[in-house]
Amino acid sequence: MLARFIEQAMYYGVRAIIVIFAMSAYDVSRTEALSWYGFFTGLVYLSQFLGGILTDLLLKSKISILVGGILQIIGVLLFTIPDFEVYKAAGILFSIGSGLYNVNIISVFGKLYIGKSESLISGYTLFCTLVNTGVFLGILLLPMLTLELSHSIVFVFAASLLALSTFASYFFSSSKIPEVQRVKSAPMGKGLLLIILSIIATSVFWTSFEITGGFITVKSMEVNEAYNGSIDAMFTLDVNSYTAMISSVLLFVLWSYSHISNIVKIGIAMALAGIAHYSMLIQIVSADNLYQLLLLHTIILAIAEMLIVPATLSIFASYSHPKYLTLIYGSIVFAGTILTRLLSYYSADLTYYPEKFIFKITAYTLLGVGAVFLLLNQFLKDKSPYELIKETTEKEPKLKEGDLLD
Repeated sequence: MLARFIEQAMYYGVRAIIVIFAMSAYDVSRTEALSWYGFFTGLVYLSQFLGGILTDLLLKSKISILVGGILQIIGVLLFTIPDFEVYKAAGILFSIGSGLYNVNIISVFGKLYIGKSESLISGYTLFCTLVNTGVFLGILLLPMLTLELSHSIVFVFAASLLALSTFASYFFSSSKIPEVQRVKSAPMGKGLLLIILSIIATSVFWTSFEITGGFITVKSMEVNEAYNGSIDAMFTLDVNSYTAMISSVLLFVLWSYSHISNIVKIGIAMALAGIAHYSMLIQIVSADNLYQLLLLHTIILAIAEMLIVPATLSIFASYSHPKYLTLIYGSIVFAGTILTRLLSYYSADLTYYPEKFIFKITAYTLLGVGAVFLLLNQFLKDKSPYELIKETTEKEPKLKEGDLLD
């Protein structure tokens, strides 16, 4: 997990500086720099899908982690070469490497908990805690270093830490596949249904962020102006990071001593997100009132995020056969990204409506999906259909029909 923490810190740190770096080093427009940035980030999701196929059908996880890490290192080092065409190649290699590395690290972590589904949620919550902390520190550290050092030195520094993360992951991770058997009483098809519903829920969750994000940014800037710049215009991002780190630690402790269905967790997360968006309908009478409302909105959404992400990861790991877990993770990430983009595309016209209408629509949608999940818990008990035969085995387990997904 420490390796994942370092990798995420460097990945998001590099992402935080490459747009400004392109604009200053190659005199490209902000639009073109952001266009390439969007291409790079989109490539990460595609490479996770392709990486899942490559790993489970051809390579072992350890090899894929090593290849992904090396591609990231090469990509970051290529950023030091003063040529815009090389910059593009660097971003492509960096993104492909990140996708290949990430999907395998998540999969390897999930395999550690095969047959221990009640511990899986606390494990993934701790996993997300370290990831969020890494993201926060990376975004803070690397841009700060560019103020004192050249971009080339910062890129070399990032590549060095990525090398540490890559080789630590390679030597301390395992490609062994847990040997499992299907529980005879487990109903067929339940896992596939839960995975599909989880993809839909998370897509709706993140689409609501995209739809309302512009309004939140404008309101944050209004607070900045009202307080004469004493409050940062992007203060909601800092509050989100702090809340996510604190709440994930508290939730890790909670899930270590109590078990609540992941279906219920997703339902609660959707309901909290709905409440957060509905809170923006409160009548605003002063700048202080707006500031407090934005704080409340951001804090509730961050808690919801720390509920839904580990819960969905746990469902994906619980209801997938470990032999194909990387492929399934990559496919789910890719499918969820496509669905989120489609939802965002078809809801783009909503941004032309009054902001209170937007917040009301997103709130009711999230509350509705949350209610569906809470009702589903009465019919779909959250229990893995697989049980562990042996702790680990080098030999690939025999698969039967229906074992790819529950």
